[in-house]
Parts: sequence; structure tokens; C-alpha cells
Amino acid sequence: MFATLREAIKRRQAAEIQYRSMREPQAHRRVVEPHSLIRAGRRRHVRAYCTTNSDYHDYSLGRIVSVKILDQAATHGAQDDRISRRRAATEATLGRRKYHACDAGWGGDLARPAATRD
Repeated sequence: MFATLREAIKRRQAAEIQYRSMREPQAHRRVVEPHSLIRAGRRRHVRAYCTTNSDYHDYSLGRIVSVKILDQAATHGAQDDRISRRRAATEATLGRRKYHACDAGWGGDLARPAATRD
């Protein structure tokens, strides 16, 4: 899943995921436009625009059942994501990385262990 989502981000393609949320434990279909993979503590998430809900969401990788890259260009990226921009500003202000994503043109693609300064 990680590699497939990373590839979708690099290619700037939409992806279809089967996702189990807290509210809907039965897997359901979402078409997303991923822009970042994030490591927050022990969990990894994909930050993506959800075309179903017309909004940005964090999707826990542990709740994603399957991923398929679609032949559809992503039109929403990190530059349009208010939360993603706020995270970047907070990280710069604090001088440490609680959430870390490498640059892939849209704001990130590969989560790595957070680097912190004492």
C-alpha cells in the first residue's frame, strides 16, 4: 500500500482506496488525490483530497484495505490543503518535525522518522 500510494503521489494520479473508518468499519470506496505520506508517532497516514467528500482528509494506512492507481490526474495538492500548510508553518516555528514528509513537488511523499532538535 505504501509503495502504491507513493507512486500515485509521484505520478500525481488519483487513487481508489477501500477504507475502513471508525464510523464505517465495513470497507468502503473512496477516490482520493494523495499528496503526502505522514508519520505521526507510530502511525502512518496519507493526506489526500477526497473526491467523494470534496475535502482533504488524513487516512490511516492501517485502515486502508486496498489501493489502485487510477488513470486520472490529481488536481488537488498540498498547496491547496489548509491543514497541510498550517502543519508546515508550525514545524518551521517550533524548529522540529512532528510530522515529516519529503518533498515530491506537491509537499511530500515519503514519511520518515521525525527529526527533532533539543
